[in-house]
Amino acid sequence: MWREDDAGGVAVRRLGRRAARPRPIRAQPETCWDEVLATPVEIAAPDRESARALLTEAVRHFRTELVETEEGTMVVRLRPAPAASAGWVFELLALVERWLEARNLQVANVHHGSRSYVIQAASPTSEPGGGPEPVAA
Repeated sequence: MWREDDAGGVAVRRLGRRAARPRPIRAQPETCWDEVLATPVEIAAPDRESARALLTEAVRHFRTELVETEEGTMVVRLRPAPAASAGWVFELLALVERWLEARNLQVANVHHGSRSYVIQAASPTSEPGGGPEPVAA
């Protein structure tokens, strides 16, 4: 914005300061998991050592609990913090991916509510982008 003032017959332009525009906040997309914070996510571990490794990593981002089922399976229960931002499930998926890689595991069985998911570790021949490596001709 500018104004013209008359200063002895000469027009003088004065530039005013514009208000700073607010920066857009990059929000993570909401998921169906965001609506059900009361239901824990349960991850079955193949052994007690692997379960403790997952628990140690998860405690930074989630409320955690280690449970042994009647069948002897070790289960790590995770709940997002009450003030968790939308998209907390993305942190959960990254956590599981790091755990699988660190423990050299192939799959993780994840349960949330009445649903079950099998998360596979990235294969050693896959690219970071998710696709397989191209084969040389």
